[in-house]
Amino acid sequence: SVREIQNLTLAAASHLESANVKAILIACNIATTAALHLVQEKLSIPVVGIRPAIIQAFKSHKTGIILMLATEATTKLPSYQALQESLSQPNVVKDIGCSADIVRNVESGIRDDAIYMEILDRVLKPYHNTVVDGIVLGCTHYPFIETAVKKYAKEHNIQTWQPIYCS
Repeated sequence: SVREIQNLTLAAASHLESANVKAILIACNIATTAALHLVQEKLSIPVVGIRPAIIQAFKSHKTGIILMLATEATTKLPSYQALQESLSQPNVVKDIGCSADIVRNVESGIRDDAIYMEILDRVLKPYHNTVVDGIVLGCTHYPFIETAVKKYAKEHNIQTWQPIYCS
């Protein structure tokens, strides 16, 4: 839940502050989106976070759509939705909420593209034979599946895309 993410993020950041770090980077989209403001309010050191790269993807947008692959939780958070709505054409970005299986598999060290291809098929099937200007890998775990994403796009004629990583 959002509350759980906020509590865990604040606890981790507080621990780091007590260890006398000079600044904190929250290198997770969901933690940034859910808890950055709370951590910044509570801590006395600088705290920054990351956001999905939909703005960068939108700037390179031509005629196709942009697929935003992220955890379901990220795509549902009001702060992410506000970021998307800030674009002049927010409907160009299609949110693809992926199951937590990708994160669990990456954290378990699984690098078998075939496993990820099955997961990708569940969420990307509607975009077969579609012109896509960019695929945003909107979770810091997703660059680990870049080869699977490229392979899937090629095999299913998801045309003219270039991966854009979270920033």
